[in-house]
Amino acid sequence: MSKIDKYYSEAVDTYLAGNFPKALTSCQKALQKDKNDDRVLNLYALIQSQLGNQNSAISLLEKAVKINPKNIEAITNLANIYQNKKEFDKALMLYKKAIDINPKFAKAYYNAAIAMRELGQSSEAKNLLRQAIEFDSSMVDSYINLSAIYKAEGDTDEAVSVLENSPQDVRVLASKALLLSEKKMHSEAIEVIGNALAINTTPELLNDFGIVLSNAKRYDDALSAYMQAVAMKNDFDIAYSNLADIFLFLGDEQKAKGALIKAITINPDSAANYVNFGVYLKKIGEIKSAEEAFLKALSIEPANFAACTNLGIINMYLGNYEPGLELYEKRKKPFIKTHKPLWSGEDLDGKILFIYHEQGFGDTINFARLLFDRRFEGKNIFFMPQKELYSLFKNSSIPCKTIDFEYITSGDFYFDYHLPLMSLLSIVGVKETAIPQNIQYINIEKTKKNHFDILLAGAKGKKIGVVWQGNKDYSGDKERSVELSFFTRLIDDGHTLVSLQKDINENEAELFAKESNMYDFSSELSSFSDTAALIDNLDLVITIDTSVAHLSGAIGVKTFILLPYVP
Repeated sequence: MSKIDKYYSEAVDTYLAGNFPKALTSCQKALQKDKNDDRVLNLYALIQSQLGNQNSAISLLEKAVKINPKNIEAITNLANIYQNKKEFDKALMLYKKAIDINPKFAKAYYNAAIAMRELGQSSEAKNLLRQAIEFDSSMVDSYINLSAIYKAEGDTDEAVSVLENSPQDVRVLASKALLLSEKKMHSEAIEVIGNALAINTTPELLNDFGIVLSNAKRYDDALSAYMQAVAMKNDFDIAYSNLADIFLFLGDEQKAKGALIKAITINPDSAANYVNFGVYLKKIGEIKSAEEAFLKALSIEPANFAACTNLGIINMYLGNYEPGLELYEKRKKPFIKTHKPLWSGEDLDGKILFIYHEQGFGDTINFARLLFDRRFEGKNIFFMPQKELYSLFKNSSIPCKTIDFEYITSGDFYFDYHLPLMSLLSIVGVKETAIPQNIQYINIEKTKKNHFDILLAGAKGKKIGVVWQGNKDYSGDKERSVELSFFTRLIDDGHTLVSLQKDINENEAELFAKESNMYDFSSELSSFSDTAALIDNLDLVITIDTSVAHLSGAIGVKTFILLPYVP
């Protein structure tokens, strides 16, 4: 064995043993014999990287690759450093070079996919991950990341399918459980995460177990899972943040605050921890402190969309609409597969603009009024609401063509620009008095209206429509929903209560059956068009749910909204 090979072998052995100073010395001795040995330069670079000297490592690897352009190990190591530095363009170029040298190099396909995804090229990332799986079907990370892309695109079914075909280790089981939980398949999710815990009970799995249990509304069990997670791993900041959510739901604000502060103390470099703390502070009305928390999150991660969104909302709370909307525009927007540009106010003469729903039913009904902006007069505007609102808007007077998902996937749909509905706020330039007021754009089907008119013929006094329960899956439902009995005092004043709920429980049904001045039409409210027709027969609507409030407002019926306190 030559001396250079001897020094190189010693360097490899001591490097693998974690003795970096000794490995460094052996590399230096080897390079004294041959300063252009690309093997030694590659190893020397790895040691420098481990010691935190990234610039030195880059220089050494670039030299190794220049000496031997086929040194796939040096190319990959250089790519990995750029990937860790978030210089994804440089990393991607090098991973592609490694693939050119070895077209079956699964790890290079995988890493190239990660770079592609970070660069916003999800479709290409999916193709690369499929190739990584083709050349190494045992590499679990490829399946997990491919599944994550499908989830981000809203295709939860395909995300689950990818994991079904993966080797079933605990990480795959955990990812699958979280997806099933998101699909509201709670029993299946709990079973899958239970199988993972039976294999290996780790703090990370207990945290995921807590998420699954919380989604299933088993809050006490979720609390127990998170407590076990932090007991096993006292510096687990993510679990402390999740623990805070449970404490908040259970009404223990002090413990929630303590858990959030603990998370920040453990990991003060996490933007997510400051965002979570800011959300808590906003919830309890400490707006200035919440603003400071979101600004701190942005100082750590300037592109953090949750911090931008919340900071934007705070500005709008305070009437600072322009900066608020600018920040709100940085929110995470709905996924749409298109290469067409977002509309930012360009002239629409001879162009087609596609506007689509983004958030809840109430938001769609409310902000559809922005479609009456003068810039859209006589222009080709296509609007896609949620499928549940399609018939309502199809018969409305909004000045655009209402379409559904089937229409846009038919192959005949063309557009020049697109925009999520909520983004119209910033383009229209909303001021406190600028949102179009008193526009009645929901048209009522006469047959349905007459049907409810007949059913309400015996009503006494004012006919008051009420909504007392919201969507149970909404995180803030506990703060807004009330008991039906809250409204029954109106009967004593000689008025008629009309339920606008689609579902009522057994006790509520008994109360409606007993009282002659209370009407339950839940069995007849199969669509928003039905609800609109019923509302049009009423004198007043009182609701805790904003979708009904916006619907009745768009019809022109006087409406009171009962909402949790907003500072």
